[in-house]
This record gives sequence, C-alpha cells and structure tokens, in this order.
Amino acid sequence: CWGGLNDRSPAGLAQHFPTMSLTFDGINGAPGPNLELPPENYLFLHTKRNDAVCFGFFDNGHSGSLLGGITFRNVLVVYDRVDNKFGFVKADCKSL
Repeated sequence: CWGGLNDRSPAGLAQHFPTMSLTFDGINGAPGPNLELPPENYLFLHTKRNDAVCFGFFDNGHSGSLLGGITFRNVLVVYDRVDNKFGFVKADCKSL
C-alpha cells in the first residue's frame, strides 16, 4: 500500500501511478488483445486510511491470476464467437 496521497480521485492517482498494460496471448500464436489499466483499475482505496491506496493484484499461487471487479471497472469485454476472439472497450458503465 501507498500512503500520503492528498487526492485519491482518478486524476489524482494518475499523477503518481502509471497506466498498466496487460497483453493476452491469442489463439494459435496470433496476437491477443491488450488491456490498458489506469491506476483506478489496479489500485483500491484503503478502508482505514483516507490517504492510502493498495495494489489490487495478489499472489494466487500456482492457480494463475484472477482479474475481477477493480480491473474491469468501466471496461466492456467484447466476445467474437464466430472468429473465436475477445477484446476490451472503455465505457462509462454508469451511463449504460
């Protein structure tokens, strides 16, 4: 976790933390989609300190990684079942 933050809004977090990029493998060696994560999609607000945030990825042992609610906040997952592909689109989910 990181403390001492005066502004934990998305704009405030972007002043201190970079955008993270997750790149997925495609099928049969084809390039897969890329998911760009601004800080609010990989950090969560500390519940006991109003000046702190914590990293939202955890060691899942040998079971792989689970991407959940924080990661996909305001992100739509698009599935193309015909061509067996998937991708990501930024969205303002409150307006949908």
